[in-house]
Amino acid sequence: MDSLEDFAHGRKVRVRPYGVRLDAQTTIARAESKVGESGYNLFANNCEHFAAWCVADQHSSPQVRDTTARAGLVTVSGCGGGRSRSRLCRW
Repeated sequence: MDSLEDFAHGRKVRVRPYGVRLDAQTTIARAESKVGESGYNLFANNCEHFAAWCVADQHSSPQVRDTTARAGLVTVSGCGGGRSRSRLCRW
């Protein structure tokens, strides 16, 4: 495991406040449960979504939310077929 200094490579590291957090063991177990999975999606399943889910049982990405809001886009979840999907819709 890398030290924080090695991970940062001389750059600033910011810690996101999540409010209520799951305990460390649960967070680690959740992260490890996803090892080897695929399905990355910049807008619906990115590293920020993953971190929020591991730490706080949330599925959110403030970067996506803010970027899509500035671009005049809205993310829509649960679109059709009984399957949970996300897509972008221009309003």
